[in-house]
Amino acid sequence: MYIDRLEGLGQPTPLTSAPGGYVTLPSEDEEFRIALNEIRRRQCDVDSLTDIIFFTLHPDLKGTRLDPSKPEHESLIKQWSRIRGKVKRALSLVPTLKIFDRIDTNLKMPTSSLRGLAGYQPEDEADMHILKSQGVGKVVSTSNMDCASRDNPYDTQLFGFEQPTPLPRVTGFRFRNTGTADPDNCCVACPGNLGVSLDRGAGRTASNGMELRFTISGHRPGIEYDIVRTRRNSLWERRTGIWRLLDYMPMGTHDDHHDQDECLRLTNNRIFVIDTPGWNIVLPAPMGTIFACTPPVCETGVGTHADATEVVFRASFAEWVIARSRSEGIPWTPLELPLLRNGKLRKHIYWHSTIWLTRFLANPWLMDFTRSEISLGALSAATLRAAP
Repeated sequence: MYIDRLEGLGQPTPLTSAPGGYVTLPSEDEEFRIALNEIRRRQCDVDSLTDIIFFTLHPDLKGTRLDPSKPEHESLIKQWSRIRGKVKRALSLVPTLKIFDRIDTNLKMPTSSLRGLAGYQPEDEADMHILKSQGVGKVVSTSNMDCASRDNPYDTQLFGFEQPTPLPRVTGFRFRNTGTADPDNCCVACPGNLGVSLDRGAGRTASNGMELRFTISGHRPGIEYDIVRTRRNSLWERRTGIWRLLDYMPMGTHDDHHDQDECLRLTNNRIFVIDTPGWNIVLPAPMGTIFACTPPVCETGVGTHADATEVVFRASFAEWVIARSRSEGIPWTPLELPLLRNGKLRKHIYWHSTIWLTRFLANPWLMDFTRSEISLGALSAATLRAAP
């Protein structure tokens, strides 16, 4: 079943731990009982499980498409949404189970409502879009996926499941913005140098470059890796002394369109990714040069004007590693990253890039090295939306 929006999401019935790691369920919660029975059968797709429970409770509605525009379907859609919340709770009780919702790639996930919350951090928006970005990228529907490995190296069980061998971990990372790419980096599109104003072979350009190295611990045969990236970015220009915002993309915008900038072959327990935000336009560039920004970098095709005197492209990125094992039935799953200095979990590696181009009167375009940079750390949405 597909519905356009999820409303009335209810709170799941509280659960209590029992001796031996099992969970005591309220006997009257029929929806939860059905969900767990289906999970035991290794069904672990959120929507498929929700449909099974819903149509078990409403067998007369099988084959019916719920329509939010029909008043008679309003309460049914709310019930379906509430059941879905319980399904996700049931799945979360299975240790090491990683479930990815099927994401509609045309769905705009809301983030504006987050910005007024106390304690909100700009990087939090990345969390809202992880599933969306992976759905757009390489995570596919898991409706026939095994929920856990059948090979049991341990004796611990939960709901009759055997715990699979843990996935590898990321035990270290290194961000580089100077020099050249690491000799072990096998990426196809590795640049000639790193840092501000890349040299792509014909001279320095209006682009920056970085390399991110991840050290993997606990690798075993059959494990595949991928490096995932999302971003937020803005493009500004200055004309007749006035700054104008040409384009803005929110955090969570998918930024992992190919693997040519990655080296996913494990070498000395390391994998790599590079990125070169900006334009492959050699500097100095003549007066009248148009700096175009087209999809997927910008939402619509835009470009600077010939009489602009300054152009600023700023972007903030979130990066992390996922892995899978086809032979063990483990889907693409985010790997644990090194802890933050305060001991808290690290969700992503954040870095940013600023390209500041300027010219004076009839002079050519140049990179402003004092205000251009590529470095670790995030740029907030407020920063990118504010005039430079």
